[in-house]
Amino acid sequence: MDGEISSRRELWRGRNLIVGCLLGMMMSVSSIYFYTSGLFLKPLAAEYGWTRGMASLGPLIGILTIGVASTRNQS
Repeated sequence: MDGEISSRRELWRGRNLIVGCLLGMMMSVSSIYFYTSGLFLKPLAAEYGWTRGMASLGPLIGILTIGVASTRNQS
């Protein structure tokens, strides 16, 4: 029982960090784009008669561009 109480206290002490990470992930352009692009692949492929691989090429290019842009030196 003491282990459960101490783990709850540890979680409570780190609440600011957890909330900050949650907000950062929720508002980040790259994570929103990455996690939601899969929702639209099947309807998009069906609408235009593409394969799923062809439909996922657009999000892939966008995700790679975001990755390259975020690693560039800004100085």
